[in-house]
Amino acid sequence: MTRRSAPEGVRAERVVVALLLLLLGAAIVLPLLDVLMGAVVVDHRPTLENLTAVFARPLFVRALANTLLSGVLVVGLGSLIAVPLAWLTARYEFPGRRVLTTLGLLPLVVPPFVGAIAFQQILGREGMVNLFLLQRFGLSFPFMEGLRGVVLVQTLLYFPVIMVATAAALSGIDRGLEEAAQMLGASGLRLHRRILLPLARRGYAAGALLTFIRVVDDLGTPLMLDYPTLLAPQAYVRVTTIGLADGEASVICAVLIALSLVALWLFTRALGRKELTSLGQSGKRSGVSLGAGGTAGACSASSRPRTRAAATCKT
Repeated sequence: MTRRSAPEGVRAERVVVALLLLLLGAAIVLPLLDVLMGAVVVDHRPTLENLTAVFARPLFVRALANTLLSGVLVVGLGSLIAVPLAWLTARYEFPGRRVLTTLGLLPLVVPPFVGAIAFQQILGREGMVNLFLLQRFGLSFPFMEGLRGVVLVQTLLYFPVIMVATAAALSGIDRGLEEAAQMLGASGLRLHRRILLPLARRGYAAGALLTFIRVVDDLGTPLMLDYPTLLAPQAYVRVTTIGLADGEASVICAVLIALSLVALWLFTRALGRKELTSLGQSGKRSGVSLGAGGTAGACSASSRPRTRAAATCKT
C-alpha cells in the first residue's frame, strides 16, 4: 500500500503544480504580455514608434520624474515614522502599546481615495486647519497643493507597510544573540547599530519595496488631489479618453511595470551582498517594559536565561 501511494502522491503534486502554473499564466502573464505587445506592436508589426513618441513628450518625462521622486520621498519620510513605531511596539512593553499599534495599522484599512478626501477636509485649502489659520492670523498654507500634497497623503497612508515588516523582523530576532552581544561588551547604540538593525534589515527592505511599488502604482490619491502629472494618472487619462487600444497608454503601463521590476532587482541586489542569518529560537518579542519614567524595566519573562547575564537580567 505504501509503495503504491508514493507515486500517486507525486503524480497528484505534479498535477496541482501544473494547474497552478496554468492559472497564474492565464491570470497574470498573458495580460502583462498583452500590455507589452500593445506598446511595441502596431498593425501586427514590431515598432518603436510608441516608445519614441511617449519619451519625446515633456509631460511624460515630468510625470516619470515626479513618480520616482514621490516613491523615494514616501519611503524616506515613511521610514522616519514607521521604524521608531516598529521598534517601540516590537521590543518594549508600556501602557498604551496596543492602542499605539492599532493606530499605526489603521491606515492600512483606509482606501487611498478615502484618505485623500479626509486629508483634504483637514489640510486642504478650505480645510479645518487653513480655515482656522485664515480666521485667526489671516494666513493660509498650501499643504495639499501639487506633488507636496500627494507625498504627504501617501506617506501617512503607506508607512504602516514598512512598520509591519520591520516589526516582524525585530520580533523574530533571537534573544540569545542580543545577550551574547551584551556579554561581549556591545550595548546601547552600538548594540542596535551592529547587531539588531542589520538583522532587521531584510524586513525593513521588504516593507520599503512594497511601499515604493504601491506609491508608483497609486491612482486614487493623485486623482482625488487633482494632480495628474504622475505615470498612473497619465495612463488612466489616455485609456479613458482614447481607449484600451492606445499604444502610448500601453507604453506608460509598461514603464510602470519596469519601475517595479527594477526596484525589486535593486533591493534584491543590495540585500544579497551581505547575508545575515539569525539562528536559534525566534518569534519572541523581547518585551522590555518601560516604567512610568520611560526607563527600561525587566527583561522578557518568555525566554529562559541561557547565560549568567540573562539570569541577572531577570532578577
